[in-house]
Amino acid sequence: MKLKLVRFKDGLFCPHCNGTRIVLFGKRKEIQRYHCKSCGKYFNDLTGTPMAYSKKLDKWPALSKAMQEGLSIRKTAKKLEISVDTSFRWRHKLLNGLDTYRSKVELSGVVEMDETMFRRSEKGSRKLTRKPRKRGSDNHVRGRSKEQVYAVIARDRTNKSRSFLLEQMSGSALVDKIGRIIDNKSQVCTDYWRSYQTFARKLNLTHHRLNIRLGRRVLHGIYHIQNVNSYHSRLKKWMTRFNGVATKYLYNYLVWFEHVDESRKFADGLGQQKLFISSFANYPRNYVPAAA
Repeated sequence: MKLKLVRFKDGLFCPHCNGTRIVLFGKRKEIQRYHCKSCGKYFNDLTGTPMAYSKKLDKWPALSKAMQEGLSIRKTAKKLEISVDTSFRWRHKLLNGLDTYRSKVELSGVVEMDETMFRRSEKGSRKLTRKPRKRGSDNHVRGRSKEQVYAVIARDRTNKSRSFLLEQMSGSALVDKIGRIIDNKSQVCTDYWRSYQTFARKLNLTHHRLNIRLGRRVLHGIYHIQNVNSYHSRLKKWMTRFNGVATKYLYNYLVWFEHVDESRKFADGLGQQKLFISSFANYPRNYVPAAA
């Protein structure tokens, strides 16, 4: 697969200034280089993608296959014959690219929303902000507490999903994170938590509230949150293979599972190919190079 045919499907552009006055400027290690006449800068087919500056380009398709299979960092490193550190860095470069693509997904129609909680984790940190705890120990406080973070999932009836990570649940936080991706004509189904009511009111959305405690799980035979609850179950089961994820990386894993769940019914190889294209070929045109 030639990445540039997908990345530049609408024509060549400069990732530094978005200019289109581009001329060829030779090749280096079989990678085409370009010169932008608008800003005077140079770039190549990989500039602004996770593969930029990589010395092992041939291993990236295998990385996307390993991620499609949900392999751990160590198993991926062994399979690709790279270091664990490289496996970790490549994984999150790919997931950052996937997030750029997933950010364009919008929801419409009947949209189910519900939250699931993950224990706050500082896994891998050398400087803990709390006392160390034994792996597998219970939370000090039952239910919702500061020891947990909220993964809010919004899912429509076409099985498109968006995931968001919140430190605290509030109507304002939901509007900031989720408001922009839901069509203003949508109908929202949630439980009775007041934050969702505030969210729907601020966006002027039709809101169907389900009082689960009273056993009211379905309204009018169509409004429910069973699809998103089923998604939660699949997400939690999938996450167990990683033996805990640090909170600072948790959002990337939520985005990863969005792709994995949507590709469950793809034919063999298509999920891997979709992951590769989504992660590498959809960087925005306002790309700004990282500071040296």
